[in-house]
Amino acid sequence: MNEIVPNLWLGDLISALDVDTLRAKGVQSVLSVMRGRVTVHETFIRRQVPLDDLEDEDILTHMGPCIKFIEKELANGRGVLVHCQAGVSRSATIVTAYLMCSRHLSRIEALALIRSKRPFIDPNFGFVKQLDLFCEAGYNVTQDNQAVRRWYLKRQQPPQIIRCRMCRVELARREHMLEHVATVASPPRSITFGDSEVDELESRPILGNSKCSGYFVEPVRSLSPPFVSVPSALTTTRCDVQLKWMSLSEYRGSLSGKILCPNKRCKAKIGNYAWLGVQCGCGGWVIPSFCLGKGKVDEVTVG
Repeated sequence: MNEIVPNLWLGDLISALDVDTLRAKGVQSVLSVMRGRVTVHETFIRRQVPLDDLEDEDILTHMGPCIKFIEKELANGRGVLVHCQAGVSRSATIVTAYLMCSRHLSRIEALALIRSKRPFIDPNFGFVKQLDLFCEAGYNVTQDNQAVRRWYLKRQQPPQIIRCRMCRVELARREHMLEHVATVASPPRSITFGDSEVDELESRPILGNSKCSGYFVEPVRSLSPPFVSVPSALTTTRCDVQLKWMSLSEYRGSLSGKILCPNKRCKAKIGNYAWLGVQCGCGGWVIPSFCLGKGKVDEVTVG
């Protein structure tokens, strides 16, 4: 985690869970800009904005409330950590919006200030466009602004769903997709996992691309790993919405196996699960892994 301006910190998920470091830095408030369950210690003031790191994600509507939260906490003398999964895109966008609004900086100036303290930030292209729109709207996002209204009209697109290729039953929607990270070339650092060490690489959060092995989805919270305890720091980010058809007892019986279509008349194999996780084709690890194979399902636009 890096201090961007006095008492305002930017970091990743691991830094948000490091209670000792947060207290040592004077951080008392944590703003989480990511989807899923973030178990920040209860002694901290917490706020969460559920967002994926996707170019078409609407971060614009959250900029104003997040800025007010940061301003209030700083005014009360409390240090603030803004974080997402990797501290690269989502949280960097919110801190950029805060600096633009509070210091009357351009997007380029605000990003340059942040990069002087945290060089590897890289808001995705869609977020950059929304920062420009935020500035154009005078840091006040309302439907009365013509540019804002036009942008939201363009966003009205039909939802994407995942269907079984054999029987066409609906399996999942975008909100069920599980975020994971695609590794990039960087020096690894070892972290303990059980009785062994795993090399942790610098990473970027994604929901899926052409290199991904399939569609990773969220098992229901009632399911728990059999025979193994997975460290929370290594567990992949969770979605808020789970698939009800995955609450089947068969997934408790072993560490890995097949995922079958929930349609009793079909029962085709549509993927695989592994409680200890798998490495996706993009290079990222998903722990635990419930993956619908791209060759077994179809992505369909509804409407």
